[in-house]
Amino acid sequence: MNFDKRLIRQLHSVRVTFALAVILGLGAGLMLIGQAYLLAQTVSRVFLDGHDLGDVSDLLVGLLIVAVLRALLLWSSEIAAHHVAGHIKTTLREQLFAHLITLGPAYTRGERSGEL
Repeated sequence: MNFDKRLIRQLHSVRVTFALAVILGLGAGLMLIGQAYLLAQTVSRVFLDGHDLGDVSDLLVGLLIVAVLRALLLWSSEIAAHHVAGHIKTTLREQLFAHLITLGPAYTRGERSGEL
């Protein structure tokens, strides 16, 4: 994988938010593992051990709680990631605009806006 190291420098001003997005994503991944475990336990007890719905109600409540926590973590992670991306895009656009201003109108006159 090859990426531009200048983008990593852009993270400096939003590194806390970026770290938060990563940590929240990791938490959501752990909740997914918890969901899988609780679902497997529920299915195992009902179909293999012959338990009824009342016997696995605690597992179902746990599954609901873990699912809600996972959804909240994913939502929070997405918000943090969008904040980071928006900040970096704005910074890059400002740098591009400043560079174009420095080059002056003579440079930009012969270029199409998409090429710029």
